[in-house]
Amino acid sequence: DFLASSSNSEMQSREKSVLTLIYPRRPSESLVLLGLKKRGFGEGKFNGFGGKLESGETLEESAVRELKEECGLVSKLADLKWRGCLTYI
Repeated sequence: DFLASSSNSEMQSREKSVLTLIYPRRPSESLVLLGLKKRGFGEGKFNGFGGKLESGETLEESAVRELKEECGLVSKLADLKWRGCLTYI
């Protein structure tokens, strides 16, 4: 596995990325919209929508943009609710 085979210096030298992940919900009907990943990490699996921040973009602006680009839904910044932060190592 990666952690067992990687040295501490290899793990420290990896570049950090800030990404967004958004799960559009319709709580009144207990629904969450997911998309099928077509490539990259998680290919072939269902997940929320998101991606990398563009230069000068806030996390919220990135989430709204990615949602529109990836599934066509339009959201307002005020509609977003922060739910947490994930750190992958």
